[in-house]
Amino acid sequence: MPTSPYLHKVFQKLLTFLVAGGAAFFVGLGFLYVMRELLAVPYLVAVPLSALIAATTHYEITRRFIFHRSAKTWLHEYITFMSVTIFVIALITLGVYVGVELLHINLYISRILVSAVIAVASFFIHERFTFNSKHS
Repeated sequence: MPTSPYLHKVFQKLLTFLVAGGAAFFVGLGFLYVMRELLAVPYLVAVPLSALIAATTHYEITRRFIFHRSAKTWLHEYITFMSVTIFVIALITLGVYVGVELLHINLYISRILVSAVIAVASFFIHERFTFNSKHS
């Protein structure tokens, strides 16, 4: 556990962000499962759509419980969040493609692994750009 008050606060926010992200991730994973297994949507379409649903869920949780509110309006914050998220979704989709097509990893295992790698970086990007009043 970090000893400085600043690091402690960042660590606590990061941990909460990851828990909230985990909850949102499982919402998205549920949608991925429904799209793939019940609706037969191609995985390269289902992965980004389910990630978008998860991202919107994560935004609301993050905004309410972790970063609270910046001086930005809801719409401005959401657009910033989704701008970062579109980049993240592209990375997730690429990572899942590599996992499934090149490494022959199960779709769901690939999605979990790729998301775990991206989650921590996403926290610091959102903390700096989405929920920071100084970057309006």
